[in-house]
Amino acid sequence: MTSTTTNCTPPFQAQFHEKRREPRALLTLQIEVSGFNRAGRFFTELTTTHDISDHGCGFGLHTEVNKDSVVGIRVMRQPISESCDARRVLFQVAHVEHKAEGWSLGAAKLDQDRQWSVECLM
Repeated sequence: MTSTTTNCTPPFQAQFHEKRREPRALLTLQIEVSGFNRAGRFFTELTTTHDISDHGCGFGLHTEVNKDSVVGIRVMRQPISESCDARRVLFQVAHVEHKAEGWSLGAAKLDQDRQWSVECLM
């Protein structure tokens, strides 16, 4: 996926998936994902989320990664907030699905004490 302008919907207008353990807002945030691909090579890719929650997110990649691998995610354009920083947060890949345009991934945040985009939006 290529770099695009961040398009955030305010939380009170967000739609939610209801089948998950927690609601996920259908928000598009520009993120940078880094980790190791299936061949063991380090990658960094700019992409966007298709849904987010306090504890996870869904996003697309052109790079194929293994389920259960760990990736670092950094929100590229953070809403203005003193309490949130732009450092990477570690996520574990929970599912990987092949799509025509690449791969669709779902990932769970590993460090539950670290804030990331959802907390910064609220």
